Amino acid sequence: MVAVAALRIGERSLPRYAHRFAPHTFTQPQLFACLVLKCFFRTDYRGIVAILHDAPLLRQTLGLSRVPHFTTLQKAAQRLLRFSRAATKANASRPAGTTMTRSRCPQDDFAIALARFAGGPVPS
Repeated sequence: MVAVAALRIGERSLPRYAHRFAPHTFTQPQLFACLVLKCFFRTDYRGIVAILHDAPLLRQTLGLSRVPHFTTLQKAAQRLLRFSRAATKANASRPAGTTMTRSRCPQDDFAIALARFAGGPVPS
C-alpha cells in the first residue's frame, strides 16, 4: 500500500526522468517510491536494496525490472531533497511571529515531501 501510494504520488509530482540524457533505467517516481520505502522500513540504502532483492512482488509493484544500486538511491535522494528544499525556500515567507522548524534527518524530509506531494498535513 505504501509502495503504490508513493509511486502514484511520484508519478503525479515528478518528471519521468531527471534529464533528457539520463540512462532511462529507473524513473524518478520509482526511485522516489524506493526512498519512501527506505524510510518506511527504517533502513539504510543498502538495506532497502536487500529488501527489494528479496521481494519480487514489491519490485513488480514498482515496475522495477532490476534493483537499483544503493548509490543510485543516494544520488536520487540528494536530487529530490534539493528539489524539496528549493520549494521550501521559495515558500519561506511567513507571517511575523511564526517559526519554522528544521528537519533533523532525511527521513523527516521525505515524510514532509511526501505529505506536500499528497496535499495532506505536513508532519512537525
